[in-house]
Amino acid sequence: LTDRLFCYDGAMGFRYQLRVLGMDGRPSQDCAAVRQEPEGCLRIALADGVGGQAGGREAAQRAVDDWLDSNYDPAIQMAETDSLLSRLPEAGLTTSIYLRLTAKELTGASVGDSQVWFQEGHGRWRELTQQQRLRPFLGSGEAIPIPFSLVPLRQGRLLICSDELPERPTRACDPETPGAIDQLLLLPRMVLSKTYADDVSFVLVGWDSSR
Repeated sequence: LTDRLFCYDGAMGFRYQLRVLGMDGRPSQDCAAVRQEPEGCLRIALADGVGGQAGGREAAQRAVDDWLDSNYDPAIQMAETDSLLSRLPEAGLTTSIYLRLTAKELTGASVGDSQVWFQEGHGRWRELTQQQRLRPFLGSGEAIPIPFSLVPLRQGRLLICSDELPERPTRACDPETPGAIDQLLLLPRMVLSKTYADDVSFVLVGWDSSR
C-alpha cells in the first residue's frame, strides 16, 4: 500500500487533501497532482491508467504532466494530449480529469469514468462529470473530452476520484478535517476494490473566498 497526503493553506483560502493508493506493493496506475499558480488559482489533474494492458501508468503520468504545464483550456489540452499519447509507443490508455479553479470560477474537462463532485456551501453534492464518455479512453487518438464549468464560486468543495463512487459524498468530506479521505475508503466499493487489488485516488478541495 502506497499512500501520499498533501495539505495546503493558500492565500485564496484553498485547502486540499490528495491521496494516491496503490495496492499489493505495485506501482499505482493512478496519478494525481495539485499545483498552485502565481495568480492564485489551483490546477488539478487526475488520471487512472487503464489496467490489463501495457502503458497505463505511463499514459496517466503524461496526462497529468501535460495539464500542469499547459496554457490551454482544459478540453483543448486534453484533446492535444490524446493525440500525443496515441503516437507514443510506450503509452497506453487512461481516464483523465483536468480542472482549473479560482476564487471566482471553475473550468474542467473529463474523459473516462473518473468523477468530479461539487458542493456549494453546505448544500447537496452533485456530479459535474455526468455527461462524460467512458470510451474512447485518452490515448486512443479518438477521445472526446467533455467540458464543464461553474461561475461564480464563493464557497465550496470539490471531490475528484479515480473510480465511480458507490454513493453520493456526504458532509464529512471536508478538506479541513484530518483524515477526511480515509472515510471515503470505507465506502463499500472502495473496500471491495482493495480485495481485487485495484488502485484508488482522491483529491479533496475546499475554499472560501470570503476569508
